[in-house]
Amino acid sequence: MISDSITTQFANLSSLQILDLLCSYLTNDFSSLSISLSSLKSSFNSRVSYINNGNVSCANLGWLQGLVNLRELSLDGVDLSTASQLTNWAEPISFLYNLRQLHLSDCGISGSIPVNHFLNLTHLSSLGMGFNFLTSTFSAQLGNLTSLSSLELENSHLQGHMAYLPQLQQLYIDDNPDLAVDLTSLFARPWPYLLTLSIRNTNISGLIPPSISNATTLLNLFASGSFIQGPIPTSLFNLSDLQYLDLGENNLVGSLPSSISGLKSLEFLVLFQNEFNGQIPESICDISSLQTIHLANNVFNGRIPDCIGRLPNIEKFYVSSNSMEATPFSLISLFQNSTPYEIDLGSSGITVRTDSYPFPSNFQPQILGLHSCNLGGEIPDFLSNLTQLVALDLANNSLTGTIPSWLFKLPKHGEIPSQIGQQLSNARYMTLSGNKLSGGIPNSLCQPNNVHLQVLDLSNNELTGTIPSTLRNCRSLISLNLGKNRLTGNLPTELGYIKSLSSLQLNDNRVGGPLPNSIEHLQNMEFLILESNMLEGNIPSFIGKLRNLRILVLKSNSFNGSIPNEITQLRKLQIIDLSYNKLSGLIPDEMGNFEMLVRRPKERVRLGYMISLTYAGIELDMATKGTVQEFQFVFSYSSGIDLSSNFIEGKIPAQMGWLQGLYMLNLSKNAVSGAIPVNFGNMSGLESLDLSFNYLDGEIPMALASLDYLGFLDLSYNNLSGKIPSGLRFDTLTWEGSAYIGNPLLCGPPVRRSCVGTTDQTNEGAEEHGKETWLFFGFMAIGYGFGLLGPFLVLVVAKRKWWDGYWRFIDDVALIVIKWASKV
Repeated sequence: MISDSITTQFANLSSLQILDLLCSYLTNDFSSLSISLSSLKSSFNSRVSYINNGNVSCANLGWLQGLVNLRELSLDGVDLSTASQLTNWAEPISFLYNLRQLHLSDCGISGSIPVNHFLNLTHLSSLGMGFNFLTSTFSAQLGNLTSLSSLELENSHLQGHMAYLPQLQQLYIDDNPDLAVDLTSLFARPWPYLLTLSIRNTNISGLIPPSISNATTLLNLFASGSFIQGPIPTSLFNLSDLQYLDLGENNLVGSLPSSISGLKSLEFLVLFQNEFNGQIPESICDISSLQTIHLANNVFNGRIPDCIGRLPNIEKFYVSSNSMEATPFSLISLFQNSTPYEIDLGSSGITVRTDSYPFPSNFQPQILGLHSCNLGGEIPDFLSNLTQLVALDLANNSLTGTIPSWLFKLPKHGEIPSQIGQQLSNARYMTLSGNKLSGGIPNSLCQPNNVHLQVLDLSNNELTGTIPSTLRNCRSLISLNLGKNRLTGNLPTELGYIKSLSSLQLNDNRVGGPLPNSIEHLQNMEFLILESNMLEGNIPSFIGKLRNLRILVLKSNSFNGSIPNEITQLRKLQIIDLSYNKLSGLIPDEMGNFEMLVRRPKERVRLGYMISLTYAGIELDMATKGTVQEFQFVFSYSSGIDLSSNFIEGKIPAQMGWLQGLYMLNLSKNAVSGAIPVNFGNMSGLESLDLSFNYLDGEIPMALASLDYLGFLDLSYNNLSGKIPSGLRFDTLTWEGSAYIGNPLLCGPPVRRSCVGTTDQTNEGAEEHGKETWLFFGFMAIGYGFGLLGPFLVLVVAKRKWWDGYWRFIDDVALIVIKWASKV
């Protein structure tokens, strides 16, 4: 997730051989799937897309010229849209004589493929420029790159005709609908090295020619959605090395001949949505390597060959939407000796018979489609044993009776089963996180005297209702994660019974009320994360008795009162976040008591628990360096204090300067006054310091210039005076990503870039500063007008929640106006 621009950072690395700045990656993407309601045929524009994983740009590739030893260059996802507008933009690449691999996919490149510059790359074996805007004809000059073995140009708006490139082993030109591919012309000459040909969603004219057998080395042929017509030539079945054959979504006709068994190495046979007819040949079972058979949406007739169940590797079997015989056949006999996990026989014309004797225990499909299969009687009992089912289709049959209760207890459907506690009473680790589970948390989840369950993770779902008090029965629970749901009500006092509880994550819910006193009994508590709820009242003083607490996050609630002094007794505390509450009063004086923050631990230990060989970690959102960052893993050296966006006043305790291991300190948007403690210069580990929007006065301590790791500093909107210390420099800015010091009494203009502070203000600077000051006070006047008018309206409606909302709105408007004025 790097965000930066490439200029000359790598220009002097003349010995560099591999440079990988990849900022996006390919993923399966079915969002372009569309289905015609009249023909029930599906189509794709693309089956894959790139996901952004960074924000890196480059306006000129000149820095590449000196990297003469480079062998691999990966810039996928780097924004080259500006660079590609330049004449001869790719010329610097032509100097990389040793280059073997060049990856420029998803870079926003427009124009033609710069083949003339690539011709100097005599060792180039792999070229990727997919997902760009190459609105030009396919260049036959690519054939002059004699070392090129892999070419990827998918989804690049190519036009013209596909050229003959006999040197290739891999060719991917999918999703170029304006690119014409004449298979007859293409295979008129041999392709001696071709292993993979992927031409999905291109404009293929005519038939598959018999000459396709000239590609004798072919392993993978992907040609779906390309308007291919006619029958499959029998010569294709002579490609004995072929492993993947995808001809789906075309206009192919005819029957499958028995000679299909010539595809001895075939693993994936995908022929869905064509016009194939006749019977499925018995000889298909001679291909023992088959894993996928997808023959849906054709007009096959006859019976399903009984031998299908003897295929030892079969995983997916689709014959839905065909015209097969209605002769009843036994489902169990078909799959007696195989274990496919995706089966769809729906609307195929066949009649499925479910036998009374049980299926083998290893028959555990995830997808089972039996719609329109002439099923009768009650819903078959054998389904109750299919614990891996994700999708079940029994529509349009002749089923009778009631829907059995066991159907809703299958583990992958809908709500959490109400009897889950009885069914999984011996479980030690239970996680259902990251689904779309709705409904409430069942009371039965923790049976009385449950001594087995140690980790319960129901996070990131859509659960509603209250937290059940029966959780107290899980006396051995170490980690409880209910975060990112829609839970309401109060924290149950019964949580205090779980003396073993070390981690409670309840963030991003709607839980309200005060912290119950029973929390005091949880002496093993290490991680208490309750952010983004509706908790209120004072932070109780007993919080200081949780002596093992390492992470305390109460941000974005409605806690009021002062920060209890007892919180300084938490010697092991390394992260405390009380931001965005209604806290007032002073910062406790003895903030230097946090022993874990006096020095930064050297060990790199990930915080969490290992239960039953499964890891349960801690996730956290923290505002650092001006942005909110999501940490999927928190380590023993991670540290931070965030008290921002409250009503805290008074001076900053000098003891804070003892915290040499502290990584981040944020006291912004409060009413803190006085001077910045001089001993802040001792905080050698500090990388992010935000004291903005307070009433600090005095001079900036010279000692801050000695903080070597300080990368983010925000002292804006205080009453600081004097000179900006010489030698004060930083890597980042608040408004543009870096440091910012905007105080009207400081000598020198506002610092907006990496710099050494100035000591005198020029006339030009003073004049500019005067303009900013007038703008500042002008917009403050507008804000003052809002402030006068607002209370009268609020008094009329006289609702407390409207008061709170109004004042938060005024705060936000004031901040926006002030920041906008400072930019101007």
